[in-house]
Amino acid sequence: MDTNKPPLYYNLGAVIRETGLNPDTLRAWERRYNLPQPTRSDGGQRLYTQKDLEILHWLIKKQETGLRISQAAELYHTQVEAGIDPIEEERLVAQTSPQPVVAGENLTAYRDAWLEAALTFNSAKADQITAEAFSLFRPETVALEILFAGLRQIGNLWYHGQATVQQEHFASALVTRRLNALIAGAPVPIRPERIVIAAPPEEDHTLAPLMINYLLRRRGYEVIFLGADVPARDFRSTIETLAPDLVILTAHLLLTAASMLELINEIDGLKTKLAFGGPVFTNVPELRSKIPGTFLGDDLLKSISIIEHSLQSPESSIQPYHPEIPLNLEKLRESLPEIESRLAHAIDRYPVIVSAPTNLITSYLLSAINLGDISYLNSDIAWISGLLTNFKLPTDILSNFLNEYAAIIEDVVGPSAEPASIWLKQIATSLREEEA
Repeated sequence: MDTNKPPLYYNLGAVIRETGLNPDTLRAWERRYNLPQPTRSDGGQRLYTQKDLEILHWLIKKQETGLRISQAAELYHTQVEAGIDPIEEERLVAQTSPQPVVAGENLTAYRDAWLEAALTFNSAKADQITAEAFSLFRPETVALEILFAGLRQIGNLWYHGQATVQQEHFASALVTRRLNALIAGAPVPIRPERIVIAAPPEEDHTLAPLMINYLLRRRGYEVIFLGADVPARDFRSTIETLAPDLVILTAHLLLTAASMLELINEIDGLKTKLAFGGPVFTNVPELRSKIPGTFLGDDLLKSISIIEHSLQSPESSIQPYHPEIPLNLEKLRESLPEIESRLAHAIDRYPVIVSAPTNLITSYLLSAINLGDISYLNSDIAWISGLLTNFKLPTDILSNFLNEYAAIIEDVVGPSAEPASIWLKQIATSLREEEA
């Protein structure tokens, strides 16, 4: 080996391509943690050695295991002061570690292995598979293509009667825990924009907004995550205090699309941009026109580009939206408590697989009315019908229930509720025809 050979240097662009870090993050790490320590060219440009690259990869890997960058940097300096080369130490451990848990370096293989571990309630193996995947793929790739995609597969398995609620909840907990660790280990914010993410009242699905939170933090944004089921009360004062450049709201269901409007109407007139997303806006595209903001689409990675574009657009004030409620539905809305009481007795005669989703039908009907169109419920009815088919139950159970619900509405409200009762009867007839 020629020890007199001059060291190989990498410029800033090469380091960015190699590590995926942005220039501001590199400069921040150098300034705050003295890692790495590049030399300078005669022109003052940073020049990085192979060792500098290895240090950066080491720091990134430590973040992916859940450490904050400050903790990772402190660990590196502590080991060096103790006479240990952290990178060589890790290589020695890798050489003596057991064989990989997943054969090959294929994303699909890792997703399938993680899926199997989650379905068998094996959290230790799931964590081992995830850790191994992080050593092979970019963090965003693991989060989106293994964890999030794997969880979506489990959701589909449950819907088709091939997985239990317990398995789906266990997998959700695994992904939530990992995402929270990744968020905790994300780089410190280096961009000036502040983003608030929240789920509206009664919305408890937080995995998608958590993923958006993580992807934005990876890009150096300051994100304030308010979590699930954020009440309308005090929301205005919270946004006034935080003064964000963008507010992101997410809704999974028709029910929470309606409650999203409550939050938006609470902050009307405030100078901030608004973006929104969630499965309900994919299932019912017409709803997008009801929300006065930028729709993020149904691709999480592409949504980040939409968010960044929105941040560059001119500032505007939040505009409230109050859908027109047909007069003949006002009495129906006022009578819903009595209708729900009558409905409770009817539900007892139906299997749990029907009564569980339909027990909320009054709330969903109210949401559709508040959004200005009863037909927004079509997607939910189709979902319940598919669920019955997947669980080998006749769909006439649902059509019978809808006819009974229509009769209750007519009895309690009278002719003025005909738009709702007629719609329910038409859906019931359509379901019968499909079954025939």
